[in-house]
Amino acid sequence: MKATNRQLQALLLVSTAAAVVSLAGVVRWMELHRAEGAVLENRTVRVVVVESEAELEALSVPAAAVTDVASPVGEAATAPIAAGLLEVRVLLGGEPLSGVTTELLDITGLIDVRGRTDRDGLVRLDVRSDGWHTLRVAAPDGTLAVREWESSGPGRVEFDFGSSSVIGQAFDCNGMPWPDAALHVLQDTADGPVRRELRTDGMGRFSCAGLVRGRVTVAEAVAQPGASDLCSASAELEEGECAELELGMADALVAWSGLVRLRSGRVLDEELELLAVETRRGWVERLRSDQSGRIAHGLRSGSWSVQALAVDGTVEVARLELRAEAVAQDVVLPAAALRVNLELPAAALAEPEVRAVVTLRLGDEAALLQIIPREGRQLVCGLAPGRWRIAAHRSGLEPEDWLEVSVEASDELLERTIPVLWLASDEL
Repeated sequence: MKATNRQLQALLLVSTAAAVVSLAGVVRWMELHRAEGAVLENRTVRVVVVESEAELEALSVPAAAVTDVASPVGEAATAPIAAGLLEVRVLLGGEPLSGVTTELLDITGLIDVRGRTDRDGLVRLDVRSDGWHTLRVAAPDGTLAVREWESSGPGRVEFDFGSSSVIGQAFDCNGMPWPDAALHVLQDTADGPVRRELRTDGMGRFSCAGLVRGRVTVAEAVAQPGASDLCSASAELEEGECAELELGMADALVAWSGLVRLRSGRVLDEELELLAVETRRGWVERLRSDQSGRIAHGLRSGSWSVQALAVDGTVEVARLELRAEAVAQDVVLPAAALRVNLELPAAALAEPEVRAVVTLRLGDEAALLQIIPREGRQLVCGLAPGRWRIAAHRSGLEPEDWLEVSVEASDELLERTIPVLWLASDEL
């Protein structure tokens, strides 16, 4: 019995500190140690329940030799768990590709077997373990093409490299070029999903050739510290097409600061509502300058359009390209602005839930804009030259008393105080 224990220890090559095993021999929990006591991690161990020394001796028989085209490397198993043969065929544009290195990795990430394709683009690999495997093939451009394979699945796998490609640049969380970044290029092919593994150069640039027609996605292999998710970019490829993609962090924050100015350069000493829109991704951020006309806000890296409230909706007042750690850029109002101050009657203070509304018209046209002033005042930008009519009234009522304001092309900032038409609730 002592000899049997020694043989079992030699088979596992590790000592078992603690284990709970089911009747079928499946490990529920096990902690494995090296000889010096360090814990082994990320290793798969096979536990076999035997009833005699003869069965144990049979398990200790060395593995059969593999074929010439595929030789085992790394930590060889002492016995094959599942005998089988995997045939891999590698093509380039439908033609056989010879001399291509092919590797089969077990579930622990160790290379189970390796080989090279022959002149027919074929390599046969002796499968030495069952379950899920990772199959890696060297692509013509030097990157790795990777596919997951299960030992109980089809015994033949094909890699057909095409004539399409992608190029681009990756940026880190600070919006700077990201050197030596690990990326995955993902494609769904007729034979299943394939990923290509590559790294960026010193300027964050990447390229991947040999892709096939269809949708391609470039993604980070591992999320950066401080990032909430992996970043990716996609494109549709035609045969022979080269697509250009930019990979940047969606949640990289860049500090933007500046002043709101009029066309003359004068700083607008007024709280101004601003809207920032990321032009490519559609993100929206609402901003506000303070009473000194200053803006200080954190925006995610990207291309932004900053807009202010105008009579016809919004008017663009700045374009921001946020790539650096901080950006200082002022906002310039392109046309005349009107500051409206409201005179609220005492009845308005008794009904704080009812709001005052300002209506603007250009000449005799229908109402162009209705706004709800904040704390009795509002600034409206982008007024075109002409004769404007303005009325302030209680929400739910039609405007009656109009104030005319003439706007000239040279005007930058106008200010008007308007009384509010306000009726008690029993007069409605």
